[in-house]
Amino acid sequence: NKQLDFNMFQSVIFLPGLLLVSIIIGLLSGIYPSLVISSYKPVNTLKGELKSGKKGTFLRRVFVVIQFSISISLILGVLIVISQLNYLEQRDFGYSKENIVVVPSFDENITLQSDLFKERVLDIPAVNSASRSRQMPGRTLPTAEVFFGHRNEEHGEMIDEIFVDEDFVNTLNIEIIAGRNFIKGSVSDSMNSVLMNETAFKMSGWETHEGKQLVHVPADGSDAMLNVIGVIKDIHFGDAKQTIEPMIMHYIPGNALLLIRADNIEETTVQIEALYSEIWPDRDFNSFTFDEAFNFQFFNERNFAGKIATFAGLAIFIACLGLFGLVTFITEQRTKEIGIRKVLGSSVSSIVFILTKDFAKWVLISNLIAWPITYYAMNRWLQNFAYQTTMKPILFIISGSVALIIALVTVSFHSIKAANANPVKSLKCE
Repeated sequence: NKQLDFNMFQSVIFLPGLLLVSIIIGLLSGIYPSLVISSYKPVNTLKGELKSGKKGTFLRRVFVVIQFSISISLILGVLIVISQLNYLEQRDFGYSKENIVVVPSFDENITLQSDLFKERVLDIPAVNSASRSRQMPGRTLPTAEVFFGHRNEEHGEMIDEIFVDEDFVNTLNIEIIAGRNFIKGSVSDSMNSVLMNETAFKMSGWETHEGKQLVHVPADGSDAMLNVIGVIKDIHFGDAKQTIEPMIMHYIPGNALLLIRADNIEETTVQIEALYSEIWPDRDFNSFTFDEAFNFQFFNERNFAGKIATFAGLAIFIACLGLFGLVTFITEQRTKEIGIRKVLGSSVSSIVFILTKDFAKWVLISNLIAWPITYYAMNRWLQNFAYQTTMKPILFIISGSVALIIALVTVSFHSIKAANANPVKSLKCE
């Protein structure tokens, strides 16, 4: 009955940092026009002599480069976060998590020999297998202290443990590499037998599991000798951000979560709900897919990516507004030049190219600034994961291309308009 509080920001300085970035972007967008306009002399303004010197040109370039550097960094950050999440979701975790629906269905009447709800569920034609488990993937697993063989030291090894029934291994398609699975109804298996993963087996130093025992010391401190009946292939059932830990499986048939593998999840869930209501008419039916339970561990990272995407969109919008204003200003200054070029036979496309190439160059410079900074920052972020994707060059190219295309579209509107203007009117412009 505990309420979980999911904080979408891992660091307390993240939100103030994003706020600071947005303020800087806004200031950069407003400071330059204010400086330029305030620098004009009233006499020259009334005469229409609004010309920008080398200093003004330099400031224009600096502010455009800074704005697009921020935009490119945010776009690239989103792409890397999405790439990392996709990598984790598609990685082989040692078990099959597709086509499984999970139904919380605690039943105090479950015994080693009888589980009414599970047995009725298995009668549904589309259901391939079903298993009960106490844990779901992606969560912090319970741990216990164990000694391999006998208790010969003051402190043993801390290992993870999960509690499942005899069908768990088959339902999740987990490979047993040595020994056997739990046997349904076996009192011995439920009392003092465990399966261990490869990592735990390597930690033990044993050459074989046969005839081996471990001393199990749970939180209450009561020692128990457990027989190791088999070794399973390593599965990553805990937090996907961490490495695979040594783990043991206990045979407990009366767990509250029923994992059901079926051919058609949606249709089968409807049949399971009808069966559930028949057995427990006073209970509310709840279900979720195993995939959903697995992906829920990336809740914070997905919100992190969403927030960055929002700020990236805002940064691009502000940068484009500034770029749009600068294009208008520059084309007005070069009106006479455009007219002369058209009289001398220049085509509209060549004039558009001349007007846009400088802006494209500034965006390319922004890429050279944004890429190494973002690489460093996101590489630090990836250190939070034991298993990391590679920051592929294509992600950097996409982020730069998106910014370049947006910039060119913004610039082209005024460039095409200026290039199509009547050269006679352009040459009359003072």
